[in-house]
Amino acid sequence: MYYKNSEFLTRIRRQLRLECGGAAVMKQPPAGTHTDSSGLPVFLSGGDEAFLLIHGFTDISDQLRYMAERLWERGYTVSVPRLPGHGTCAEDFLRSSWKDWLRRASDEFFDLRCRYEKVHLLGVSMGGLLAIILAGRFQTGKLVLAAPAIVSNSRSLRFARFLRFFVKKTPRKRYTFSGPLEYSFVYREYWRWNWPGPVSGILRLQRMARKLLPSVKAAAFVIVSEKDGTVPVEAADFIEKRIGTGRISRLVLKESGHMVLDGCEREKAADAILRWLEQSSGDEVCGE
Repeated sequence: MYYKNSEFLTRIRRQLRLECGGAAVMKQPPAGTHTDSSGLPVFLSGGDEAFLLIHGFTDISDQLRYMAERLWERGYTVSVPRLPGHGTCAEDFLRSSWKDWLRRASDEFFDLRCRYEKVHLLGVSMGGLLAIILAGRFQTGKLVLAAPAIVSNSRSLRFARFLRFFVKKTPRKRYTFSGPLEYSFVYREYWRWNWPGPVSGILRLQRMARKLLPSVKAAAFVIVSEKDGTVPVEAADFIEKRIGTGRISRLVLKESGHMVLDGCEREKAADAILRWLEQSSGDEVCGE
């Protein structure tokens, strides 16, 4: 019994050291790692104002291409970076962490801010947390949050803090792939699995974003959906009560799942975002 308990505690201590900064640099990717074509970054050169779009956990930049093109058509320069560990392979993903994702989003923001008059932010799910953190730390343009994981109904998120000590990944039950064929690689490597280790990083980002919400002074637009099984519609209320501006604009979709910008109502969501951006004050409700 003593041996088993010691082994258990050693495993926990080792995991906690890694998560709390035991490694000074990002782990090297495994040999043979390459980016799948569906995971490549998106950059559309436009006008003097830029939009930084940040994808979510296990997602890829291409899922934000439609929104990127709609913004580009309105004259914005648009950048959708690939977060570390995403769009490559499962082993590479396991070697990445929330620190790497935050650093990549921050670096892209710094680069855009150097070259463009104003940089707006748009984040999806976990990308919404990264966007809130950036908006809370730095002066930004407007802030769009699509299904932001500031609160979550996800069971895997609730149990990740314990499971991460024992397993790297587990098969997702009752999940079927219905996306385009070019995303089959992402499904095989990422979407058909639960990720207790990496997903626990979302909890760290969630705590950071909640703490920084009162420091966010950017005009904000939040999109949620009634059929989103991951982020409840109450996420918009949570943000409005705590954001530094004291008020947000919002859109509540009826039919979309979690991917509100790449689902059945993506045109409606994009139209609402563009209308809101055109408003001078950016604080009116865009409707439901």
